[in-house]
Amino acid sequence: MTPGQQYEARIGFETLQAQVTHHVVAEDSFNSRVILASFGELAGSIAIHVLGLSRFRDAVAEKLIRLCAADQIQRLPPWLKNRADDCLNFSPSLYGADEGGLSDDSIVSDRHGHVLAAVNIATSIFAERDFLRALNRLARSRGLNETRFRTWVITYLAFGGNRWTLLPPTSRRGKYNRTPLVPSGKRKGRHDHRGPGYGYDVTPDMQTLMRSGFIKHARMGKWLTDVYADTQVHEFGCKWVENDRHETSVIHPEGHPFPTYGQFKYWVIKLLGHEVVWSTLLGQQGYRTRFKVPKGAYSEGLVDLMEMVYADATSSDEHPRSHLTSEPLPRLKIVKIIDGISGMTAGVGITVGGENTSLYNQANAVMALPKSVLGRLLGITIRDEEWPVAHLPRAYTTDQGAGSTDDVRDRMRADGYQGSPNMTPPYTPQSNAPAEASNNATAPTSGAPTFPVSSKTPVEMAVDVVREIMATNRSKCVASRLTPIQAGAGITNPIQLWNDYANRGRQAGYVMHPHDVITKWVPQVKFIIMQGQLTRLGVIYRSDVLQDTPYFRKVFRHEGAELEGWAFDISNRIEWVRVGRELIEVSPISGVRTRESERGLSAPELLQQDEALGAVRARAPQLRRAEDVRVRCESLEHSGKKYKSPALRKGRPKIRTPAHKRQVAALNNS
Repeated sequence: MTPGQQYEARIGFETLQAQVTHHVVAEDSFNSRVILASFGELAGSIAIHVLGLSRFRDAVAEKLIRLCAADQIQRLPPWLKNRADDCLNFSPSLYGADEGGLSDDSIVSDRHGHVLAAVNIATSIFAERDFLRALNRLARSRGLNETRFRTWVITYLAFGGNRWTLLPPTSRRGKYNRTPLVPSGKRKGRHDHRGPGYGYDVTPDMQTLMRSGFIKHARMGKWLTDVYADTQVHEFGCKWVENDRHETSVIHPEGHPFPTYGQFKYWVIKLLGHEVVWSTLLGQQGYRTRFKVPKGAYSEGLVDLMEMVYADATSSDEHPRSHLTSEPLPRLKIVKIIDGISGMTAGVGITVGGENTSLYNQANAVMALPKSVLGRLLGITIRDEEWPVAHLPRAYTTDQGAGSTDDVRDRMRADGYQGSPNMTPPYTPQSNAPAEASNNATAPTSGAPTFPVSSKTPVEMAVDVVREIMATNRSKCVASRLTPIQAGAGITNPIQLWNDYANRGRQAGYVMHPHDVITKWVPQVKFIIMQGQLTRLGVIYRSDVLQDTPYFRKVFRHEGAELEGWAFDISNRIEWVRVGRELIEVSPISGVRTRESERGLSAPELLQQDEALGAVRARAPQLRRAEDVRVRCESLEHSGKKYKSPALRKGRPKIRTPAHKRQVAALNNS
């Protein structure tokens, strides 16, 4: 296979795109591969493709790849198309020296001399696994720019040794205004999303104002965005305006330039220095804490899944709204447990109210149970393979809060489990960074106190929390946690990383039977038999399995009998009751048809409902007696006679005689 041959993949093939011409750069028989290149419109825009030699030849034989026809051959790179006639009809007179520069002929000759140094040893260069690195070494040895030299060599070979492919393009050559102080009419740098011409170039005057603005307005504890806003107003003299859609924007009343936030941040750090800027805003201690030298990742010292997990609690941004009263309830408290080596959120506990030991126990229960149980609890579908954690860890790290109490630690050590509950030092959230990093982060506010109230109930908000966790497990970047083999396998998220370790037996956690998990970690409750029904807090619970239990058929006759049960705080969609020696899953039923979203109630809502139902039951007899009095009064006022005051007579009424029937017929016809 000769360098310079051009091929086309009609419908695409592996990394070769359809409708694109691919040039053979080299055939590497030593590694049994072929190296091709394709070219873009911009100068130096080259894509490299490496294919297996036998695979490439088979594709050519199967007509998946074909040689380009003579009239389709590219004779020059796309960036030289405006100079094609000059190159193909070369005349030295056409290539005189540029004003104050070298002639094109001398430039090409100089580049050609450098390229020949690589072409002469091309076999050894392209026999290396990383041939681009070999070209870089050769470029450095000759004192050349590496990227530019690689472009010359690959382009020269791809076009069959045509020296005129080394000719530099002339598009706008020598016309670019390199004076940074004079606006060129075209914005430099990355384009703004509001348009490539949006904004101003930074002039020395703007630099001076930004520098002085930071010095005047920055102080410890102030956000850089606030310093930027003060600088806009007090140094640049900016104003705000509002459009017909009530959207606010910033202008200068006299049309003078002013910086964007990105320009302001870049230039104050460049002019004053990184340490000066951030130590001014954070203080010296804050600067050292935030920008300390990294000591490595937490996953570096771990070998297996569930070898170490990290737990911490956070609060929801919004207050949930009660189903019963529509009044705001306390914020959700959320405990997340993060696996150390995979970064997977392994468990979650959710309740309404404060952080307590029970919440950490519930998070451990979710961690140890198949996640389809969590889905049934919240009324959503979760497949176990979507969230493959159903284990308890070898070691467990929390801060010195509710998760470190003796209750949690003793349960972790129970049943012969030799796990190690660890505690981080006080007031050092960075010591529990894997869990802290998953918490919500909200900016502080000032002014009159306000609090956000969600339109959702606690269960609906809990569903959102779980869906966010599952989305994080599917999308969290694990690049820093991968071995070279895992990186080569294309692993991108915690679920794939977990499955890779699990498939290789790298599992330090242990599995408990779901019934043991429930009775050990889930909060205990009491069920009561009332009127032959299993109830808790005024709610009736049923189960097909429960009704068929012989023991229950004996117990339900005993009014007021108590049964041992277990229930999560966040929802009562499913709970568990012990009947005899069996642990049975039960669900609440309603006396009327209701929306699916109203079937799950959190613990505070159950208490509210129980109080409300108790008030209804207490009020009902009073209302009934009052209505009895009302009916009697209205009857007396209307007829002057007592309500239900019959006279008693002996015998039976004569209602079947012919005379009586004629009287009834006459009354009906009247």
